[in-house]
Amino acid sequence: MTLEDLEMVSATDCEDNETLNRITLIYRDHHMPKKVFLQKMQIVFHKHQESNSIIMGDFNINMKDDNSLETIACAKGFFPLVDCGTTIHDTVLDQIFINFPMPRNWKVVSLQSYFSDHNLVVLCMKKPTI
Repeated sequence: MTLEDLEMVSATDCEDNETLNRITLIYRDHHMPKKVFLQKMQIVFHKHQESNSIIMGDFNINMKDDNSLETIACAKGFFPLVDCGTTIHDTVLDQIFINFPMPRNWKVVSLQSYFSDHNLVVLCMKKPTI
């Protein structure tokens, strides 16, 4: 199975020449069958589990009613950060998963959007003082 038809962009950063940090943004098209998407997400979480990773996106699975994606994520050491509704219908279609302890100065904010039925889900990271 390949990840070619998965809408995904990923960026990496090697902070201290040892620790690989990765952030990946994913969109699941409504036409992709959930079973196929979940198989592809198993590969994504597997490939990201060896680095400090953030995997976020619009997964188009209501995680309030369906824990299949969260189960796959947790099995690979990831946990969800979004604990509130992310759409005007109070569904959780958008999520942020990380596989490292969340820093105390990070927080997730869900902001209403005037142009979409999805809220803007923002991961706020306070810039460290030097």
